[in-house]
Amino acid sequence: MAESKQHAAFSDSKSPPFVIKTVEMHTGGEPLRIITEGYPKIEGKTILEKRAYVRDHLDVFRKRLMWEPRGHYDMYGALLVEPDEKDADIGVLFMHNEGYSTMCGHACIGLGRYAVDKGIVPARSPQTELVIQCPTGPVKVWVDYQDGKSGRVRFHSIPAFVFVLDQEVDVPNYGRVKVDIAYGGAYYAFLSDSSLGLDLRTAPVQAIKNAATEVTEAVKKAVPLRHPEHPDLAFLYGTIITDGRDEYEPTPTVNTCVFGDAAVDRCPTGSGVTARIAIQVR
Repeated sequence: MAESKQHAAFSDSKSPPFVIKTVEMHTGGEPLRIITEGYPKIEGKTILEKRAYVRDHLDVFRKRLMWEPRGHYDMYGALLVEPDEKDADIGVLFMHNEGYSTMCGHACIGLGRYAVDKGIVPARSPQTELVIQCPTGPVKVWVDYQDGKSGRVRFHSIPAFVFVLDQEVDVPNYGRVKVDIAYGGAYYAFLSDSSLGLDLRTAPVQAIKNAATEVTEAVKKAVPLRHPEHPDLAFLYGTIITDGRDEYEPTPTVNTCVFGDAAVDRCPTGSGVTARIAIQVR
């Protein structure tokens, strides 16, 4: 965990500069920029109202923190906010190169360590438990804690479900393919690499990114999404290309997630894996 005390100083010709403070982390290689201080006041009573306010009124700050020169194309951010769930220890809004997600597993893992290491929640041995309120709901997190040091982190995500199976979609450059769509805090489209003429283990990253982006755009046009709790949760976050091995096997299966504006996730993707499990156990 690397702390940046004056990560971003913003100003224009009419106002003095101000500072936004961040803490830099990663989970499995996927970056996490935790925004801790300096953000303008965020309006809204509920976490989804706060997400909407930040999206509609403060989006310039996401761009300045996620994009070059302070960020990069695949940067990911977590903005700490006051929770409105009575049992939550912290609240968070997620952001990336395109906009605002509703759930993020890798960020919850990083935030668990952050909350313990910074003393936001009292550390307890052998595990410290906390609740993070995400836009999609409360997520329970456990952080190993031994001999004054925090360790591995696990979390219990929100309920996941399958939206549709074997949905046929016409994808430019790839023809007619079948996708499964499932929700694990965000909606993803799933399909095997072989259906796109790819092999995840050998294909160039750019080829995977191109294919996944084409699928995402095709699904957005062809499949209207609904969510049982709130319309702001009914959007397709990205496409996950798998190796097609969804039956139980003793060896690991692999997948690659392309989300937002063609960002490639460096880690397995917590919300995506949750959605994929819903498909596997349907």
